[in-house]
Amino acid sequence: MLAQMINMAPEIPNIFGLSPAVYYSLRDLVIPFLAPLLALCSAYIFFYHLPNRQRTRQLALELFRTFMSEEMRQSRSDVWFYFVAEPDAAEKEKRWKAFIEYATQPLASAGITPTQLTTFQRTAHVLEFFALIELCLRDKSVDPHMIREALGYYYIWWKDELQKPLVQNSGLPQQPSMKTHMIWAQKFPHLDALCAD
Repeated sequence: MLAQMINMAPEIPNIFGLSPAVYYSLRDLVIPFLAPLLALCSAYIFFYHLPNRQRTRQLALELFRTFMSEEMRQSRSDVWFYFVAEPDAAEKEKRWKAFIEYATQPLASAGITPTQLTTFQRTAHVLEFFALIELCLRDKSVDPHMIREALGYYYIWWKDELQKPLVQNSGLPQQPSMKTHMIWAQKFPHLDALCAD
């Protein structure tokens, strides 16, 4: 039936002045092959690529909104003042070690004050946020260009001034157990490559 319909279809004009052999080869061989391929490509673009791109951009926007929320702004401010802005190097290192002890040995850090506890929890919260972005980049679930433009500047500062010194002073094993596994203490290869100059 399909072959009869094709034979009954009107003749396609040879508007390019091709030789009969080339013209009939294109009409009978190339075009029937390209038509379904074009249909598949169109379906991929409209039903997967465009919706997926919209989802990755939406997630990047949501991450940026979270980072700029009042709660996160207050957390970043308190943590930066407590760790980074401390002028005394010895006091700063003491605070780093206290935080690492809190993060790795919760039962052994019972002597910390409620104010310190709040600051340490906010520190972990901010650092884990960047770890979450790293996971999203690894899984290709977020738009990398939007992440670089919106959050790259903040990541570089937090990495150099807090995350890297904490990891260097943590003394964590290369393969920690789940009790000492902190996602912010791992390497962030995707974020590093994305935010590189």
